[in-house]
Amino acid sequence: MKVDPITLKMLLQSMHHGTGEMHALLREPLEKQTLLTMARIAHKLKGEAAVVGFKKLSNAISRLEDSIEHCQVETKSGPNKTVLIHQQLKKLFYIYQQIVKSSQSQSGAQQRKTLKGSKQTKKTGISAALKILAQNVSRSCGKLVTLDLDQFDIARVPSSLQMKIQDIVIQLIRNAITHGIESPQARRTNRKNPTGSVKVIVKCIHNKLVVAVQDDGVGIDLEVIRKRLINKYNFRVEKTAKLTPKALLASLFLPGFSTLTKKQVHAGRGVGLDLVNTHVNSMGGKINIDYRKNKATKFTIHIPLVVSVKKFVVPLRNAKNKIDHSKIPTVYAKIG
Repeated sequence: MKVDPITLKMLLQSMHHGTGEMHALLREPLEKQTLLTMARIAHKLKGEAAVVGFKKLSNAISRLEDSIEHCQVETKSGPNKTVLIHQQLKKLFYIYQQIVKSSQSQSGAQQRKTLKGSKQTKKTGISAALKILAQNVSRSCGKLVTLDLDQFDIARVPSSLQMKIQDIVIQLIRNAITHGIESPQARRTNRKNPTGSVKVIVKCIHNKLVVAVQDDGVGIDLEVIRKRLINKYNFRVEKTAKLTPKALLASLFLPGFSTLTKKQVHAGRGVGLDLVNTHVNSMGGKINIDYRKNKATKFTIHIPLVVSVKKFVVPLRNAKNKIDHSKIPTVYAKIG
């Protein structure tokens, strides 16, 4: 198994926690919010599976996502509604156990030698994993991409936030490659370098954490967003035509929203940016989107490092104790 042991350990821990959390959720009534939480967990795990390049694991998680999505659109309730999810989760857990056994087959001495011989720090270990992620996702999409991590300084991020920041970066890299970067042929047609570029920035400035992911791809087409709101969310044409650029950009973070009409391995389910938004809201942060059509897109997240606990609370229910699905992130749009 040619996987960095530090990265593999991270994946296995996340898989153990994620599958356990989904098993716990299945013991609850499968309400809309419960299924949405499960979809976020599955999408997070699939991103991590792409980091280590386990195609079999990624495919199993995709099938789990399909079963969750089926339950989200299924109107009938009852025990049969959970059968598909149970089956796919059981298959996923079996693959997870196989990976655990395979990793344990190496002798303890060999593992210690691998770890001892590695001079990786936490930063370089994660950086190497992100490089593999970009390589695997771009290859899956038939694209060429270079990943710039020169300003990726996760070592300075408070340890309590590092896992969420890592999740955010993984999802934004996947989003940049699948939605932003064009195919080599398309880039040549537009007189661009056939190899696209994705730049990641993670740094602390005074009492604020800044996380940014920028690509030199197609930018954002607001008209595509308008059409998807009409087709997927049944927005009235007149209402959609009046939406401001800021409102249209905020729509990208709606649960289930995607500008793709057909699902791909790494995109099209509308979960990645929803997961990013959930993490950002939980940390009291804000999201800024800058873009230039056919030139670039940049997601920048500002997270206060000194903030009261109350600001970390994301209200999920209204006064009538019903799930509030109206919350969308604060988005500051700069359009070039």
